Amino acid sequence: MMKKLLCRRGETLTEALVSILVIALSAALLATMITVAVSINRSASTAMESYYAQITAAEGGNSLITPTTVTLTGTGGISGTVTVQYYGRDTNSLAAYEKP
Repeated sequence: MMKKLLCRRGETLTEALVSILVIALSAALLATMITVAVSINRSASTAMESYYAQITAAEGGNSLITPTTVTLTGTGGISGTVTVQYYGRDTNSLAAYEKP
């Protein structure tokens, strides 16, 4: 029986606890990374949907906001005004202009 107690083959309790701790920390980091990735994906998806809605409204020409006047300035200080149709979802988003 004494020979069995002195045998050094196998893992000690400390080694087993350290390996369990490493596995637990790895699982916690993986769970955190997955949570952050899902959050980033959700916000990117929302931003992409908003962008596509704005592009569609601006390019589709079916969402006239108002006729407006645009001032154009060229090289040499030459400038002029043009009345245009303004298309887009609102004044703070992507827009398209068309001369009537």
